[in-house]
Amino acid sequence: MPWNPNAISFIPRSMDACEINIKNSIIKAGQQVLSSTDSLLFHTIIDEWHSSLLLSSCLDNWELISKPKVQLTSTFLYTLCFNVRGLDLRWGEVYLLFSSYNVDIMVLLEVGKFDQDTIVTAFPNHFLFYQEGENAHGGVLILVRQTIPVTRVPCHLANVCVVDLHLDETLRLIGMYAPDKRSWSWNDLSSFFLTNSIICGDFNVDLTEDGDKADRLLKWADDLDLSPVVPDTRTSLRSDRTIDYAFAKGTQVAVQVHEGATTSDHKPIILVSAVEDKRKNMASRTSWPVFSLFLSYVFPFWEKQWSASNMNETYNNFTRFLSLLTARCTRTFPLKLARPAIPPELRSKLSYSRALSFKAKRTGDMKLKIESAKVRNDVRRELRLFQQNQLAKQLSDRNKSVDSARMFWSKTKKHFRKQTAVLRGFNLSSGQIESDATAMVQLAADYYEKLFEEPSVTRPHPYTDSPLVLSLENNSPIPDVTYADVLKVVKTRKKKRSCDIHGISSYLLNQLPDNYWHFMVKLYNHSFSTYQMPDKFKDVRIILLAKKDAICPPEQTRPISLIDSFLKIQERLYLNRFMTILENKGLIPESQSGFLPGRRL
Repeated sequence: MPWNPNAISFIPRSMDACEINIKNSIIKAGQQVLSSTDSLLFHTIIDEWHSSLLLSSCLDNWELISKPKVQLTSTFLYTLCFNVRGLDLRWGEVYLLFSSYNVDIMVLLEVGKFDQDTIVTAFPNHFLFYQEGENAHGGVLILVRQTIPVTRVPCHLANVCVVDLHLDETLRLIGMYAPDKRSWSWNDLSSFFLTNSIICGDFNVDLTEDGDKADRLLKWADDLDLSPVVPDTRTSLRSDRTIDYAFAKGTQVAVQVHEGATTSDHKPIILVSAVEDKRKNMASRTSWPVFSLFLSYVFPFWEKQWSASNMNETYNNFTRFLSLLTARCTRTFPLKLARPAIPPELRSKLSYSRALSFKAKRTGDMKLKIESAKVRNDVRRELRLFQQNQLAKQLSDRNKSVDSARMFWSKTKKHFRKQTAVLRGFNLSSGQIESDATAMVQLAADYYEKLFEEPSVTRPHPYTDSPLVLSLENNSPIPDVTYADVLKVVKTRKKKRSCDIHGISSYLLNQLPDNYWHFMVKLYNHSFSTYQMPDKFKDVRIILLAKKDAICPPEQTRPISLIDSFLKIQERLYLNRFMTILENKGLIPESQSGFLPGRRL
């Protein structure tokens, strides 16, 4: 779609003096109302617009400029813990598990003698930490991604390897193999625990079946405020017991067992722990005044484009223009400040409360259960008071205006909301794990296409296939949409920031200058009169959420469909007209109990 700039100021020859004055006034208004940074961005975008001979070349340039330079890391830490019983025999299986799960850390137990050069070649992007065992079959090996800052903690105990992960707060990870005949006791490990610690490995103790051994281990854990994190599945194939698990202190950990085929007599387990990493603390800011001013500046160009007959192509270009302009007006920057953390003494009380609750549930002691409930309520009360005081303090330090407080709460409320598990991979029928993004999309598409395919209906049916009742209004056209109707629907929509597949959100629609909705009035009326819609309306962005586990089959996911933002406006316009017909004909009974206003009972 070419256009020829007549001069540096990009004024087509057909533009009259009135339009020239309007553009000049927009530039002057930008100099007065915008900050120095936004004003520089506004003039930069104007220069980029005029320096392009084609609309496509301008949009391609914006897409290249707005491409994110930093890949944000996950807020979860994935650890594979596996008793391999000989790493030289099963390093290929370990590599296959690593490729399937794409874990951050691997804790390998009973590695025995192995070729270190082979492991370094297979995992070139990992730090390697090894601790010898007490016999030829012992030894613990920990592999950590090089993107995670890590240091080793000196430890002289056999089959115990200790490392510190330096995130926002230091997280101590202890990989351990505890055979029945060992030279150390559980108390020898007590000095290695910090405020945030995880110990995982082969404990050789089933917490529900091993009696005195389990009691001694749990008493030691209770004294250190360690909470057991035990999977629901048996992990030892030889003894049919659950002896591979973890204990956590000061952090939340979930454990999942890998159910695929393995040549070892232990099943691998996956630990998922929530962490805070300062490298993720990135934020973005969109200059909406620049966005709105530039749309006003290029309004004459789009007015001519929408006057053309091919609305389908014009709509495709317009949606791409809006999405890339938004990205061009967005600046990403690292956050200097983080939300207030919970004090160490309060975190210790929370850990003690969880450990006491586990102990009361395990022993069934009523006195301990009452004490656990009292401690839990006291800690919750202290945590609630701390949060209230911190939030009140931060609010008092900020601007006292209502807009600042509303913006603050809109940013902080997400920290008090439970999150769904991140989908990390699909379990295949063969027992393998598929974690490649492209293959996962194809698997999910095949599953949901089959799930939502058109059903086969046996005809005739006494109700659904009854003869249609003809009406005098069957051939009447859908009433035209007016400019006021569109604006009313737009203003009443929730200003959500979730984007559709084209990168357009309801919040963005609220930033459009009102005169741009005249274009949409033409599009909606054309769609209602011809019973057709633009091709882009049929593109839907689907987000899959894991119902329970992060690695699950496709049928255990929940799809969220985000349709085109402009189509949502048209759907509401059509619904308003359809409901008017239903109400005028009396087709909605007064006893209707659906989600209709005024008909709840």
